[in-house]
Amino acid sequence: MTPRGDLQAPDLYIPLMAFVTFILAVGCVQGAYSDSFDFEQLAVVYSKCCFLWLLETCCQKGLFYFLNIGNPPFFELAAYSGYKFVVLCPIAISEVLVGYAGSYLILAVWGSLFALFFY
Repeated sequence: MTPRGDLQAPDLYIPLMAFVTFILAVGCVQGAYSDSFDFEQLAVVYSKCCFLWLLETCCQKGLFYFLNIGNPPFFELAAYSGYKFVVLCPIAISEVLVGYAGSYLILAVWGSLFALFFY
């Protein structure tokens, strides 16, 4: 069913915006902890995140195929696996605001909300 007819249909807007926000948040964290900001570090973080996101989506697609569970579309799996960046943004920003130990509390709270969202 198309997203126009299904209110629960995933789209890539929120995961892509969260992905860009996460890259910028990591840049802010790296800039806060070092004296100079290097744009190449953002490119490295971007390429690692893109690769891992694509790898995770391909692994999910392969598992669905080999376990014969179903055949969800590739971009639907990419949308669902991209929601992790929504959780990673506040965790990355909280490391600067409340410290390294406080970010674990944020991880527990946002991780629980993330699990509740997918439940």
